[in-house]
Amino acid sequence: MTKNSGRSAAGLTNARSQKMAEVVARQLLDRIVAESLEVGDRLEWESELLLLLGVSRSSLREAIRVLEIAGIVKVRTGREGGAIVQRPSPDDFARTATMFFQAMRCTYRDLISARIAIEPGIYEAAARRATPAAVAQLRALWDQEGDFEAHAATNRLFYSELPHAVADASGNAVLVLLVNAIAGVFMRHMDRFSVSQQHRREAARVALLTLDAIEAHDTKRVARLVRANLEAWLDIADVHYPHVLDSVVSWDS
Repeated sequence: MTKNSGRSAAGLTNARSQKMAEVVARQLLDRIVAESLEVGDRLEWESELLLLLGVSRSSLREAIRVLEIAGIVKVRTGREGGAIVQRPSPDDFARTATMFFQAMRCTYRDLISARIAIEPGIYEAAARRATPAAVAQLRALWDQEGDFEAHAATNRLFYSELPHAVADASGNAVLVLLVNAIAGVFMRHMDRFSVSQQHRREAARVALLTLDAIEAHDTKRVARLVRANLEAWLDIADVHYPHVLDSVVSWDS
């Protein structure tokens, strides 16, 4: 066997091991869901899983590592250690999604366009399903900032914080993940899109009207408000920050 053929064989072995690790990761996730394991529950010991799944130790450990990166389990050492079930957070999904945004050369313009397409429907769902408790939580977002002028100064509520809370109020876990993946980028980079005080005041005004529409279960009005405000913001950014809009989102966003 030549040196090159030896390398090819090793590479093939690694590829097979990685593929097997994905299969095992899916099997472990299936077990977590099927057995209704809760946060803090531990998977079987490694020796038990090896017998149960009939795989190599390297494939099993790589599979657990895949789940750990996704926030589904956490590996603890010691006598009480092992693979402990965790509840993956929207932030875990957002970090992975942002990596794909960069790999696909997605720009901030792409993300804003996606928000325009998605968020009116999310606000509609929230207005349709919002309970008094959910409305109270949304109002608390406004109250914690202080007053109207404070909201106008920060300009964060409408573009970053409110979408997260509204997605929660919609009661749809898929929407929560999507909003956190997209709107979360803007929450961390609002300083790159500074706008005039006039526009900040307008955004604060629309945010308050949006809360009123959700509380009134006015689905059509809330969708119009959200779409119009995002489109207006895109127009402003297109004039003042085209270089930012057309820059690629980075994984560390």
